[in-house]
Amino acid sequence: MNEFMIALESFQNVHVLYTGESISEEEIENKYDCRLNTLTLKRLEKELIMLHSVALAHTVGLFNPNDL
Repeated sequence: MNEFMIALESFQNVHVLYTGESISEEEIENKYDCRLNTLTLKRLEKELIMLHSVALAHTVGLFNPNDL
C-alpha cells in the first residue's frame, strides 16, 4: 500500500469515527474543496481531530492528539 492510500484510509477512519459516516475520495474533494494528495489528507485528518477534540474538551477534559 502506498503512502497516499495509507493517508486516505487513515482520514476515512477518523471521519467515520467522528461523523459516523463513510466518505469517498470524491466526497472529500467536494466537502473540503481541495485536491487530494498525501499532505492534504494528513492536514485534513489533523484538523478534524483538533476540531472534535476542542468540542469534547468541554465535556470530558483536554485531549492530546499526539497520543493517537
